[in-house]
Amino acid sequence: MTASARSAFHGHGGTAQKAVRMFTFHREWPEAISVYMQGLNTPSRRDPQGAKAGWLSRSSEQPNRDVAFFDAMLAHLEREFRVDRTRVYATGHSNGGGFTYLLWAERGDVLAAIAPSAIAPTLEPAKLKPKPVLHLAGRNDPLVAFERQEQTMKA
Repeated sequence: MTASARSAFHGHGGTAQKAVRMFTFHREWPEAISVYMQGLNTPSRRDPQGAKAGWLSRSSEQPNRDVAFFDAMLAHLEREFRVDRTRVYATGHSNGGGFTYLLWAERGDVLAAIAPSAIAPTLEPAKLKPKPVLHLAGRNDPLVAFERQEQTMKA
């Protein structure tokens, strides 16, 4: 039997352990292979020195170590399990959501759908192949204005 594979990406300053508690895919969908990946220290607008863990979320950051990490993770899963290549999903919160959008742009042929939250990426919509998306946004988000996220959802 083949299984779906879902990867989840924490926000900047987060950890894989926090993502396990936040997303809980392994409990909600136990038949799927759930992977909670740990980012490396990464500079960001609020953390220019890169003291906290996160994800590279721009195509210009090439070679993108985090896209390569995703590729290696998926290849490992395919060696160890029977992964249904038509049911590979990605989700992420905040900076992890930005990385999820980057995966859509860079690995859109691999992903069946994405579900980012609390992010307004700087990617050009033309780089994104049509695919199912669940974008979660809060009107009172203190870091990412709802209006910017709404523009992303409309695009």
